[in-house]
Amino acid sequence: MSDLEMNEELTEVKSYPGETVGTVSGRNEPRKAINAINWSFGMKLYHTAIPCFLAFLITFSSSVTVPATDALMAEFNVSQTAAILSGTLYMLGLAFGPMIMAPLSEFIGRRWLYLVTSSNIIAFAGGAGAAQNFATHLICRFFCGFLGSAGIAIGAGTILDVWGAGQAGNLARLLFICGPFLGPSLGPLVGAYIMHEYHGDWRWTQWVIALIGAPTWIMIVFMKETSDTRIEHGKEYSGRLGTVKLALSTLYAAVSRSMTILTTEMIALSITLYTGYAYAVIFSYFASASYVYELDYHFTERETGLALISVIIGYILAVVMYMVIESTLYARAVRNAPNGRPAPEHRLYAGMVGSIFVPIGLFWFVA
Repeated sequence: MSDLEMNEELTEVKSYPGETVGTVSGRNEPRKAINAINWSFGMKLYHTAIPCFLAFLITFSSSVTVPATDALMAEFNVSQTAAILSGTLYMLGLAFGPMIMAPLSEFIGRRWLYLVTSSNIIAFAGGAGAAQNFATHLICRFFCGFLGSAGIAIGAGTILDVWGAGQAGNLARLLFICGPFLGPSLGPLVGAYIMHEYHGDWRWTQWVIALIGAPTWIMIVFMKETSDTRIEHGKEYSGRLGTVKLALSTLYAAVSRSMTILTTEMIALSITLYTGYAYAVIFSYFASASYVYELDYHFTERETGLALISVIIGYILAVVMYMVIESTLYARAVRNAPNGRPAPEHRLYAGMVGSIFVPIGLFWFVA
């Protein structure tokens, strides 16, 4: 099935008795009762909290094992490099998972994908904690990241479904962005206290992921579908063969278009490389903090975890800086734009300022 044929099928909507159905082209009015933008304020908050909590949990899981590195080395008799694979494989799954998982939301809906994501996080985190050999632990960690990654990939889309593209959703989007940054910062702190309270039992660093994920899973069970495409055309996705064709076409389009943009648009490639570099700096800091602070400064595990609060303070200052830039420089660009839509480059102001502080912080850390 070609992309054109798929789009044509998605714009055809059948009528069912007793039901008013809208179309993507806007010729008929969408069903107001299930349009997420028309929900009550309380319902919007509920559906905003879910992607925020899930984004925090997914990234929290990536670094909570950092304080357990020595315990993994001792129990499974592996080297330090091998023990760090627990976090590395999780991050690899987190990086490649959205390419496969995220497009599924276009035909099964965001709610079901959230349910799959949270269920896999809980299941594989529990499996990683119960593993009796190192290979099983690593496999569970990889699939925990791979199958759980869609929660971040579709979170921004859920916020857009609920709040729209206007100013009303700016705070919600800001809260969602905080999750992927606060999660990996709090992970080592929580992991350090878990290792202390449970006398070095590294398994609790995995089981705490499942314990935190359980309430989020319950919230997802009671959430409603927010994706307009799935709401308006859910009954079009009938038949096993049709679903398989749509799934393959959607996955192919998502992967091929992403790779095309990445290889032909220099700005996309540059931002991707810089974002990867920034995340590499953050996680290399988490991996090295235990050795730097404990060996050079004689910190305890808990004191090392507390030292990472400095990263959280940095994130908070970055959010404040972003809000100031958004309300001044970017707002001015919006006013000066002829159609109220400035060039995408105006979004780079905060990144330009932040790029100055990255090398300063690195040199300060090693000084």
